[in-house]
Amino acid sequence: MKELSTALGKETIDTFNTGSHSGREVLQLYCESPCGRLGKPARVLVGFKKTCDLAPGEAQEVKISAPLASFASYDDENEFAYLLENGEYIFYLGSDVLLAPGMNIHRNPLCGRNFEYYSEDPLLTGFMASAAVRGIQSAGVSACPKHFACNNQETNRIYNDSRLSERALREIYLKGFEICVKTAHPQNIMISYNKINGVWGHYNYELCEMILRREWGYEGNIMTDWWMRSSKSPEFPKMRDQAYRVRAGVNVLMPGGSRGSKRKPDGTLLKTYKNTTALPSASFSVTLKGCCDSL
Repeated sequence: MKELSTALGKETIDTFNTGSHSGREVLQLYCESPCGRLGKPARVLVGFKKTCDLAPGEAQEVKISAPLASFASYDDENEFAYLLENGEYIFYLGSDVLLAPGMNIHRNPLCGRNFEYYSEDPLLTGFMASAAVRGIQSAGVSACPKHFACNNQETNRIYNDSRLSERALREIYLKGFEICVKTAHPQNIMISYNKINGVWGHYNYELCEMILRREWGYEGNIMTDWWMRSSKSPEFPKMRDQAYRVRAGVNVLMPGGSRGSKRKPDGTLLKTYKNTTALPSASFSVTLKGCCDSL
């Protein structure tokens, strides 16, 4: 165990700002564990750290540590419930999913995220994003276009309600996403914080299931932006939160759990399980398939 503790979970990374503007970088540390009798995921995120605000050409040494429990497997037939399997543990620095490109329309020059969005032109946005997604995914990782959809202001963005007509929605605010999905096939898509015509993006069945999946043929993973708002379904009042999200076709709650629950499940998903009028078991299958296909 002492030998393992010196070899595992501690990495030092030298990072440089090779760009022309100052900024921060999030460094992520992944571990590939031996796939022995117990089986393990191919790679697991075990630690991450953000750099300081680095000027162009500036460097920083970053140390990332992860507890040994991050690499353990569960086995209740052994002397201990958790153990480290024999074999080679390989570390990777980076990310399997790049949370980009940002694709919302420059509706207002004061939008706080315009620096990462492409244009006020949905056609230009769609083709630029499509090229970016193809390039990113050619390297064996996944792109994640965002924020789907109508995220047009930073102030009160979590509670803002973007009200618009069907024609404006489809011809301006969804058109870029449609082009990107149909021509580049991103493996992941991130939902926006805001409401769209009264319904939060992560609960929006019309947007995620009917348009994105059924009309455009999207087969990948849909994730929330970080956390989501607690709410019940207006159609099925007994269904709320996680069940409401799964019914909408949103596969993953990021980064998992809630701010106040110590990342523990809140129990709202299974309360309506197999209720054919609200959350049929098929919704679980679709949700799991989207997660697995993006791995």
